[in-house]
Amino acid sequence: MQVTKTSALKRLRELNKRVRIIRGGSSAGKTIAIIAILIDYAIRNKGKEISIVAESIPHLRRGALKDFLNILKGLYRYDDRKFNKSTLKYEFSNGSYIEFFSTDQPDN
Repeated sequence: MQVTKTSALKRLRELNKRVRIIRGGSSAGKTIAIIAILIDYAIRNKGKEISIVAESIPHLRRGALKDFLNILKGLYRYDDRKFNKSTLKYEFSNGSYIEFFSTDQPDN
């Protein structure tokens, strides 16, 4: 998967407030653009903790997690040893990580 500079990515990069509201229809590129920005942020800033949350684990696996892994692989940055499949956590070499969890898990 190649990350291209879409209008969604451009609009997201222009936002500079701590809380950002992103609107748009399905298949508008929002998820992929947001994940690409989060990967870039994690790589450039050491020791950051980033959480991506969805309503359920199956929803995450079909959506954001799948996109995340495809983007990393497309950028040739994926390392299987850095991805904990049981906790759904990917740790970058600088100590930053991106974790995936659902709101239906009471232990998170």
